[in-house]
Amino acid sequence: MSPELQKKITKAEKLRTKAAFPLSLITEPDYVEAGDLYCEIARECSDLEDKIKFYNEAAITFLRKKAEYNEYRASECYKKLFELLVNQDVTAAVENYIKYCECLERIEKYMLAGQGYTKIGDILEEIDGKRAIEMYRKAQDAYSKDYSCPMHYKEAVQKCLTIQIKGQDIEGAIESLKMLDIEFSKLCIQILTLLLGKTNFEEDLKKDESELIMTLLNKDRDTSIESLRQFKEKNFINPIISKIFDFAIDRLQPENDIC
Repeated sequence: MSPELQKKITKAEKLRTKAAFPLSLITEPDYVEAGDLYCEIARECSDLEDKIKFYNEAAITFLRKKAEYNEYRASECYKKLFELLVNQDVTAAVENYIKYCECLERIEKYMLAGQGYTKIGDILEEIDGKRAIEMYRKAQDAYSKDYSCPMHYKEAVQKCLTIQIKGQDIEGAIESLKMLDIEFSKLCIQILTLLLGKTNFEEDLKKDESELIMTLLNKDRDTSIESLRQFKEKNFINPIISKIFDFAIDRLQPENDIC
């Protein structure tokens, strides 16, 4: 590392260090200037590990003072760390992006935080479905605090539901469906409840939906499968609802023997 960078490091450390008494009574550390300097050092470093180290120092430094501006600047550092790490170490990249989202939540930038958590969920979806759902749930929580985000909220719920159906987590899928206000969601709750071997229904259904449930309750396997297929073909169904019908049809196949 060049002597010039070493001088900047020394200066940054001095800026964020509390002065000794009695100067401490009239001065305080300048965390913003120190953080800015660490960011400058990180940009000037050619070595990736050094860049990571000093962006992290910058974030930590900004956060030493509780202020909206400091939180925002720290979030920028964590976002930069994510970008540096995502092709090197996905786990470390994700942890830094979570910190980015947490900073944004603390300053009530809920839409940006929700988008960040959703991005993490998308990254983790094929790697760790359970953790991806956790991130989508965090996205839902963030979106729920911003009145302008109903569609983003619904998208995050549907992403959870897709993973749950793929992983055959029927109870989890039922809970996600309860958060969705889309056509046939109540019907799908009852279909999935039947797949769990339960019949304690709470939702009111339309006539054709009730008829389908009665068929699933009282008719043989082949008739039930055909009724599900016909209902799906007859109605314009949301893609996520279509996946639930396909899941139910698959579960009713003889080789799965759930009847």
